[in-house]
Amino acid sequence: MTQEFANIVQRIKTIRKNKKRSIHDCASILNIPKERYLQFEQGEAALSLPQIEILSVFLGVPIQKIFDGNIPDEEFSSLMEGETKSKYISLRHKIIQAKFNLERENADLNLQTLSDNTQIPLEDLQAYETGERIIPLNHLFSISEALQMPIDSFIDQTLLTSENNDQQKDQVEWEPEFPKDTQQGASDGDQLYDQLLQAIKMIPTEDLARIAKILLNSLKSL
Repeated sequence: MTQEFANIVQRIKTIRKNKKRSIHDCASILNIPKERYLQFEQGEAALSLPQIEILSVFLGVPIQKIFDGNIPDEEFSSLMEGETKSKYISLRHKIIQAKFNLERENADLNLQTLSDNTQIPLEDLQAYETGERIIPLNHLFSISEALQMPIDSFIDQTLLTSENNDQQKDQVEWEPEFPKDTQQGASDGDQLYDQLLQAIKMIPTEDLARIAKILLNSLKSL
């Protein structure tokens, strides 16, 4: 387990206790067994980045604070609804998978070399590339280091700071085809999901086209 990942685990554990949330609460939010979440806090298992993002929303802490260790006292968001949360996690996994494929291709690094550099089994990397398995956060740290890119580049940019979240609430709806009254009735969870889609639109056009191709190929295999 990398030191960066160990630090994140400890911070989440500290935040959870400060917020008076139980292990059962966090496991229920992530829809995983309580035993698996306990293994995560004990450093014996890893969650994925989208799951960490969901935890940050549940615990009311901007995800950047979980990564850099500067923990604020204020709450910044409410939890998205179950259906939206499921869509969010699914889409985030696909975006992370696509970005992994794109950055590895840009680095001209084959999977065997990446396996040698990260000590991640080749069969795991192959499953990550095809989307057969989600990338656990500890492996994502190792991959980002091997690709010489910051872990922040994989994070949903709309969750990086509470200030960004507040700014999004003040902006005009980004999809004008939606009636204004429909948007006003949307839940905070729907708004967060829309922010994710908005973040996708901010990706450079040349990268977005390649990511879209990877995502479409992944969806065809479902």
